Amino acid sequence: PLNPVFEGAIYRNFTHDMTIQKGRLSVSVTYIGGSESREGRLARLSFMQKTFPIDSHFLPGSHLFPFEIPSETAAKIESVLA
Repeated sequence: PLNPVFEGAIYRNFTHDMTIQKGRLSVSVTYIGGSESREGRLARLSFMQKTFPIDSHFLPGSHLFPFEIPSETAAKIESVLA
């Protein structure tokens, strides 16, 4: 089940203004998002993809896709890191 405290901790520790990082990132960036995520669209992902060399992956679901399909999310993360 969804744990709001856990979700809040993830959100609070995620960079919310990547534009200030342009030219400063020394590691690759991978975005894994839910294909039906309204929040992903609001986050201006298309702008981020044009501005940064982001490797994007989408899994079925909302912005809570890790809670909706945890096994598939774990497998995707493992494949990205491999």
